[in-house]
Formats: sequence, structure tokens, C-alpha cells
Amino acid sequence: MNILVCLKMVSQARFTDSLNDTGADRLSGGQLVINPADAYALELALRLKDKKSDTFITVLTMAPQYAEHILRTALAMGADRAVHICAVSYTHLRAHETSLHL
Repeated sequence: MNILVCLKMVSQARFTDSLNDTGADRLSGGQLVINPADAYALELALRLKDKKSDTFITVLTMAPQYAEHILRTALAMGADRAVHICAVSYTHLRAHETSLHL
């Protein structure tokens, strides 16, 4: 069985209660991680792989170059292959346009 898991990189930043000089909420700096829903999908795929040894898991992301670490994390978790679609022209795409490219 072949499983493809799409991953999105999100920030783990948190809002603080205090306001900045402009009156807007401040966003604390955070690290970039795998979207929790995508991490759950990867975990389910890995559970299937544990039950069926002939399962092959590929993870895919369409993100800037600095998202490479989320693919490395997925490989470390047990994914078999990682695909990184990376191009400057893709950074402005909306969800529907991204889905067409994938």
C-alpha cells in the first residue's frame, strides 16, 4: 500500500495578552512546525505501516526552502520518502491554486 501525506508548515507562535504601541495584539515568536492535523495524518499512516509491512509512506510539502526541516522530521518519524516542491513563484498561491499544482 502506498500512502501520500501532505504536510503544511505552521508557526507555533502565541498571542500575548498585552498590546503593542499600535494597539494590536502582539504575536510572540515561535518555531515553524508541522501542522497538527497533518502530524496526526502522518501518525495514522505510520500506524498502518506498523500493521502492514508492505506499506510505503511518502510525505509532500509545497513550501519555501526553509521548510525542509519538517520533511526531515517526518522522515525521522518513519516516512519512507519526502518530496519538497519549492519555487519562489509558488509562495503567493492560494489554497485552490496550490491544490491544482499538487
